[in-house]
Amino acid sequence: SLPSTPRRRFSARRMLSPQELDTLLNLLKESGKPFENIAQSFYKNFPKSEQFKVGCVICMLLQDQLLTQTQRLVGFYLLYDIYRNETLPTTPFVPIVLETVEQTSDVVERKF
Repeated sequence: SLPSTPRRRFSARRMLSPQELDTLLNLLKESGKPFENIAQSFYKNFPKSEQFKVGCVICMLLQDQLLTQTQRLVGFYLLYDIYRNETLPTTPFVPIVLETVEQTSDVVERKF
């Protein structure tokens, strides 16, 4: 279940149903699988129309530091992969990912 933080706890739960949030958290825990496989599971569970909303929840979890290092790396990958094939000059999540990575002291995250 989602750890409690006063400011964001309700936002994540309002954006996703309890089942969707549970599915997302389980995907973020899939540390033994390649990123591509996790992304495939993500796309099976969340249609294109829902991906921005789910990406916003991943950003909240990252910014509030509610994820382990492995979960954070999976989250970064999913945020990248959601818009990988778009022709946008940048994706909506790039600023948040950059800010989060700049603030971390984790060497692995900085290399990501």
